[in-house]
Amino acid sequence: MGSGGLLGAIMLSRSVTVLSLGDEIAANLGQRTKLVKLGCTVVVLVLAGVAVSSVGSIGFVGLMVPHVARALVGVDYRWIIPTSAILGSLLVVLADIGARMVNPPFETPVGALIAVIGGISFVGLVGPHLARQLVGAKHQFLLPASALTGGLLLILLIYLPE
Repeated sequence: MGSGGLLGAIMLSRSVTVLSLGDEIAANLGQRTKLVKLGCTVVVLVLAGVAVSSVGSIGFVGLMVPHVARALVGVDYRWIIPTSAILGSLLVVLADIGARMVNPPFETPVGALIAVIGGISFVGLVGPHLARQLVGAKHQFLLPASALTGGLLLILLIYLPE
């Protein structure tokens, strides 16, 4: 099921690249935008279901890594999808190594470490846009600091004695 979803994502990658130009331009180029959006929705649902059923709730990998991949390889989804797969697996392996080193000889859950990294990254990704809308450009430095504080609090909550 997962390999079918990944194959579907690769097959739709060129259409998604055209669709990223906008609905009107994609339609003018002869693309059936509603069909592409429906296909993408089905592929995303299949891939998300397979990922959660296989590895658990390490969902921040899917939120963070494609943004990093896009920054590295550009906006062409034919490159973003394979780069995301490689970077996502690398992130999970490095998080597993880090989780083993946090509190030896005990093992910290990998999902907790990825959630901390993902929360900080997500706030860093969304923060500047949110800051411009809420408090103006001059107070943007507050959001990364609050994300770091939230991440540290989460780490403390993980290690509080029960």
